[in-house]
Amino acid sequence: MKGGGVLFALPYLLDGSVEPDQNTLDMMKFWQDQLGEYKSVVGVALDTLLDGQTDSSESKLGNALADSMLDVYEDATMALLNNGGIRNAIPEGNITGEDIYYVLPFENTVDKISLRGRELKKALELAANSMDPNDWYHYPGFGLQVAGMRLEIDIETGNEGNRITKFEVKNQEGGLELIDPDMIYKVAIGSFLAPAGRQSYLRGIFDAVEILEHVTGDVTDYTAMKEWIIRNSPIDPQFEHRINTYFHPDNDEL
Repeated sequence: MKGGGVLFALPYLLDGSVEPDQNTLDMMKFWQDQLGEYKSVVGVALDTLLDGQTDSSESKLGNALADSMLDVYEDATMALLNNGGIRNAIPEGNITGEDIYYVLPFENTVDKISLRGRELKKALELAANSMDPNDWYHYPGFGLQVAGMRLEIDIETGNEGNRITKFEVKNQEGGLELIDPDMIYKVAIGSFLAPAGRQSYLRGIFDAVEILEHVTGDVTDYTAMKEWIIRNSPIDPQFEHRINTYFHPDNDEL
């Protein structure tokens, strides 16, 4: 590359007219051979899976990821992951390991926590505190995707700590029932959400609640999603009204 110091560089287009350097290709072969897992097709998506429209909204991709985490533990009934860990969409058509890696590049483990219903609600109220009643798109918003639960969240100025007005969880029959504040629930979480002293989330929603047990997982979110796709392909996750938000702006115009 010809250039004039740090102010200018003359680029060269590496298109089909440029003959590849064979020595470089030979050196790359070893590393390319290690990527077979990521190049193989593991399933099919019937539609493009996007992340949420806002940081407080449910998404089809988020539902799929949360469901895959829930499948890691037979005794877990709910799952949570942070939106920040979802880094890309999954396009319609064949899904490769590479596609999944683009979505989940951090190799977080799928952990499990045990806590009472009241403590879980307290943690999610902390997440809801970051929502702005006057701005649907305010960052970081609720910032979570969920499985095994259905939430109704009312957001208005001054109601921090009491925004989750309805919290339902799936029962053994597959229906929904109100969360029991005294019951112990087991929840699959991404390790980035783990309580203080672990890989603590920026907002630390579990730092101020009583965790009865925290199990560090040995399955990564990448592996959980890959195996979930293999089991369920072709996949076509839908919106299920898991997260229902109601914004009450100060000017009543939203």
